[in-house]
Amino acid sequence: MSKRKNPDYTGYIRQRKNGTWEGQYLYDGVLKSVYGKTEPDVREKINKIYADILAGTFIGGSKDTVAFWLNKWLKEYAQPTVRPSTYTNYETNIRGHVVPSFGHIKMKNLKSERVQQFFNEKSVSGRLDRKSGGLAPKTLLNIRNMLNEAFTQACTNRMLAYNPVSGVKLPSAKYKEQRVLNDAEAEKLSKFAEASNHPMAKGIVILLNCGLRKGELLGLLWDSVNLGDNSIMIRKNLTRMRHPKKFTPEYTRVDTWAKKNTRTGLYLGPVKTHKGNRKVYLPRKARQAIFDLKSWQEALAGGASIETVNPMRFVLCNELGRPLDPKYFEEWFTIFVKDAGLESANIHSTRHAFATKALQLTQDINSVADILGHALPSTTLNMYGHTFDDRKKKIMEMFDY
Repeated sequence: MSKRKNPDYTGYIRQRKNGTWEGQYLYDGVLKSVYGKTEPDVREKINKIYADILAGTFIGGSKDTVAFWLNKWLKEYAQPTVRPSTYTNYETNIRGHVVPSFGHIKMKNLKSERVQQFFNEKSVSGRLDRKSGGLAPKTLLNIRNMLNEAFTQACTNRMLAYNPVSGVKLPSAKYKEQRVLNDAEAEKLSKFAEASNHPMAKGIVILLNCGLRKGELLGLLWDSVNLGDNSIMIRKNLTRMRHPKKFTPEYTRVDTWAKKNTRTGLYLGPVKTHKGNRKVYLPRKARQAIFDLKSWQEALAGGASIETVNPMRFVLCNELGRPLDPKYFEEWFTIFVKDAGLESANIHSTRHAFATKALQLTQDINSVADILGHALPSTTLNMYGHTFDDRKKKIMEMFDY
């Protein structure tokens, strides 16, 4: 057995009893070993390691798996910085999709080819609800963005030499035409809702004339209504979600009557984005709907203050003064649309209808984006810049001169 001091780097190269060779290198004050069949093999490995250390791309000998890192990233990096609902989605995607597929692979051995294979497989199969087909394009994009964040952090922590997500290509998304209420349908639905005495119908009037998101309407409190200048302040969002795993003062559970051992609860929390905090002035129809809801709650209170029947002061509530579950409200909306004699549409179509109408009435895209709570005007145009046949016909008629 021979032992030779490496003249160029800290550590030794020696031949072991079994005939193989061992080389040592110094990293973060600790001597570590590499092995090979010959002395030149080991020397080449050591030279490569020190070149990577000098370049800042050395990964080290970590045995951490993808599953170990993603769970660590969830707790230490994601949970303190994202909304609880986003954290829940991250956790579900990691537990249900990523870990079963390649969670066992060591981080230092993870390659782009394996991540690409994962997305190819998930595009055709592997839904958690066991239904046939692959994940929706939006779900695949969400998982890709999540992994990109997690692996970018891993690169910063020197657990990866490069981000294996950076070169991944997602399958082309098939465009699905949105079901949008046209002007006539929106007007018909609005009139049908105005004629109804049901409090949830008044909510539909507000949605159609103010462009609010469903959770923004259900999270609207009387404290945010100013009947003096006919405006409302959008500050809160009501959603059903899994219970946060940490104390989150910005989220308040409001279904206090529900069982405590349920997996989910109704939470009043912040709006979707910072730009979502906004002031919305009430058109005539929406203003009347607000007055109708106030009168209805005053009648329930029998002359006493609204707080006696609606202690949490929700603008839209049921006869018991409780906030409305978003899922229940959406199901009720579907039935209401059918009763109005219209083709089936989801509740978000009211926001589409408002935005499209607003873009027809004005070229002030920035103001429309502010009303909708979009951070960028381009988002408004991309999502709601629909055109209808009658508009296109009028444009083409301009050429008949």
